[in-house]
Amino acid sequence: MEEVKKGMSRDRIKNSLENFVERIASGGASSAEVSVFPAVLSIYCEHYRDANVAEANEKPPEILPLQALPSFPLEGLVGVKQVAAFLGLSENSVWQKLRSDPEFPQPSVREPRRTRWEARKVREYRRRTEAA
Repeated sequence: MEEVKKGMSRDRIKNSLENFVERIASGGASSAEVSVFPAVLSIYCEHYRDANVAEANEKPPEILPLQALPSFPLEGLVGVKQVAAFLGLSENSVWQKLRSDPEFPQPSVREPRRTRWEARKVREYRRRTEAA
């Protein structure tokens, strides 16, 4: 654990865990990764608890049970409901961003009642906006 604390920043650890959870929730993780998930989560929580002692102003992240995480694929096409849930927006906000935000990913399929985005592009957009 000390090696993890010295070698990685808290943000990098958090991002790594989020990516790990996304892979598991989307079905893109191997059975070996799934089997070590409880241990990884416990180490992360332990690290955050230690960080909170040093930095009393920060709250630990809210850890959701795996079943509560929305499933979002790594690849393939997704609809507006999946995009909205993944980005933490309402469906109306997705449509507004599509019209007003030039950085927002454009749909690959745009037909009446059948608009689809590439999951990879939506993930990239989320990473860019979180980094900003």
